[in-house]
Amino acid sequence: MRRFIDRIFSLIVASLLIIMVFALDKVQSDGQVSVVVNGKILSTDIRPVIEHNRILVPMRSIFEALGADVKWHQSTHEVEAVLGGEKISMYIGDHKAHHNGKMMNLDTPARIIMNHTFVPLRFVGESMGAKVEWDALNRKVNICTQDCKMDTDNTQRDFLKTISFKKAYDVYMKEYPNIKIYEMELEKENSSFIYVIEGFDSKYKYELQIDAGTSQILHKEKTLHSRESKDWIERTMAAKADDLIQSVVNSIGEGKKFKEINIETEKGRVVIEFEFINPSTSISEFKYDVDTGKLVD
Repeated sequence: MRRFIDRIFSLIVASLLIIMVFALDKVQSDGQVSVVVNGKILSTDIRPVIEHNRILVPMRSIFEALGADVKWHQSTHEVEAVLGGEKISMYIGDHKAHHNGKMMNLDTPARIIMNHTFVPLRFVGESMGAKVEWDALNRKVNICTQDCKMDTDNTQRDFLKTISFKKAYDVYMKEYPNIKIYEMELEKENSSFIYVIEGFDSKYKYELQIDAGTSQILHKEKTLHSRESKDWIERTMAAKADDLIQSVVNSIGEGKKFKEINIETEKGRVVIEFEFINPSTSISEFKYDVDTGKLVD
């Protein structure tokens, strides 16, 4: 009987450990972001995490990177940090914190994760006198103290310098003059925008990748893969898409950045789909009928 109880207890413990591992994996997978402090990537034993659109980072890693003195009061679960004339304190799980004696409200409080104390990054950085910016496209936080140069994101500026869909269409047709195009995509890869264009004949798929800044062909590939369809993208539709893109660019609003633009055939029509990254880190998607210029549900 004793042996049977021990086995049941072991199974329960093992099950709880599995649940904890999956839970931790989910928290960490949601937090696959990088943090750059004064141009250097913040090195941490455990990755930063995101909760309620707020980034939490290991306490000691961020305070040491900022040059602050930090204390952990085990009896009260209080975090206290001092840098020059700036002093902050917060308690684990408490939505209230103090900055130079003034009470502040936190959207997300400090937490204990796997025996490590995590603190809200923006509150800590700005309270210590640093500038904090979130680069949503690259999932990166840039933090600068005093004289450092912010690693800015030039996504929107680079997008405005890209060649048109019509120009990319012409580059493709020069390379594959007798192939029908079914899909054109403009996306950011690393620090550059590229076009990925796919066309088909009765036997093969022809893919071309084009540098959207220079029109240079980066990669081409021919593979066995046919597509049977009466609909394809004509040059006139690529030109119409350019006009529609310009209209959307002028109306997307402050702070949004292009993530991807895709043109393809769908149910007998050519549609263009836009993906934007909002300042809140969320993604907005809009789809239009290229011929009519109207939104598609």
